Amino acid sequence: MKIIIILTHGEFSTGIAASLRMIMGNIDNLFVMSITLQDDIHDIVSRLKSIISNSIPTIIVTDIPGGSTTQAALKASDNIDLVYVVSGLNLALLIALAVSDFTDDHMINSELIRKAVEEGKASLYFIDDNDIFIQSGKDDEL
Repeated sequence: MKIIIILTHGEFSTGIAASLRMIMGNIDNLFVMSITLQDDIHDIVSRLKSIISNSIPTIIVTDIPGGSTTQAALKASDNIDLVYVVSGLNLALLIALAVSDFTDDHMINSELIRKAVEEGKASLYFIDDNDIFIQSGKDDEL
């Protein structure tokens, strides 16, 4: 069992969660949080803390490393053993996290997250530089 919290600027979290559910179906303990210019970081931290569990591995996934979402996640997760913060959100990363079997072992969970991050990175391509994706003319329909 695990908790995944998607925390992004604007409605990005809502859209990517919908895409994740479209691919994987219902996902237990998936929470979506969007912040706006009007949100106060203390309120965001409080909202995160209301979701975080001290006994269930919780992964907070943010959109921008160093951004306000990540700063709030770091404050909310401070000194809580089974809470992990990952930044640089993409759908491949979320899928990898969603299918991972987290435990109560910090080392195992950290390794699972590292593998998920690598999968997220590996899913990024500049298509024009990768002939493998170009199987026929550019005018073909998808």
